[in-house]
Amino acid sequence: MLLTNFYNWFNRNKLRAVHELDYPQEISGIRLRFKRRRNDWQPHLNQTKKIILQGVEYCTQRRKAVLIGAALLHDIPLEELASQFREVLLIDVYHPFWSFLKNRRFRNVFRINFDITEYIDLLVKSNVEESLPLVPLSKLYLEDPEIDLVVSVNVLSQLPCMPIRFLEKNQPRTEQELDQLAKDLILAHLSYLDLFSCQVVLITDIEMQTINVMNNVVARKDLMYGINIFEDKVSSLSHSATAEFDRIPTNRTDYQEWEWRLAPCPEVNSKFSYFRKVVGFTDWKKYRLKSSA
Repeated sequence: MLLTNFYNWFNRNKLRAVHELDYPQEISGIRLRFKRRRNDWQPHLNQTKKIILQGVEYCTQRRKAVLIGAALLHDIPLEELASQFREVLLIDVYHPFWSFLKNRRFRNVFRINFDITEYIDLLVKSNVEESLPLVPLSKLYLEDPEIDLVVSVNVLSQLPCMPIRFLEKNQPRTEQELDQLAKDLILAHLSYLDLFSCQVVLITDIEMQTINVMNNVVARKDLMYGINIFEDKVSSLSHSATAEFDRIPTNRTDYQEWEWRLAPCPEVNSKFSYFRKVVGFTDWKKYRLKSSA
């Protein structure tokens, strides 16, 4: 695994940016909430694993599998993947040591420390007097002909979170600039997935719902920042995405939708629960071709 060792060596100098954006603390916080809300999260985690394994069924070869957003492993069917693929590559910006304890018994599973946006190092090096750096398009593993499966696991909506939080704290920007950055990070990831020739699985939350004690939805937040991933063709980066968010078309059958009970009352608030709407595509590229036809 010379390539794996190279990526980890190359990214060792970017550890400062990872810590400046508080990724270790964020991942630890997610783990603690999982421990508190394991039963509430379990249906979401099970459904995520199911979608991934359904995507595996479409793979005509099973040499290398790449899973993006795989630090915690709660939603990864690791044992099944390790038994079916020659190599399983777990990609995340930060892998806590205790995640190693989960995968150490699998000799063909490797953890890769990599910022899939390839942006946070640029962000930390920027300053408020300058325009925000443009979001690059990741090239990770695009030239590896042995990649037979790529899975984006509950990470798409999270890509803007820490960069925006960092900017709000350290480099005040306009709301328009922050929204545009969020759109560009999301579009860049979708464009990256579109460039693979292998089987691609996409699982992401798309909407945050605030629910009161009467079980009524009182507020919704579009986690895609206005990008309609269901109908809009995503072939390249756009710095002026204006598509309005819409509900999933009811006549489509090549995706699944479910609820993630992220923070039931009183986890965050004594009066409100916070749930997320999640969608999973077992064959993202086939879906995109249908959407753009």
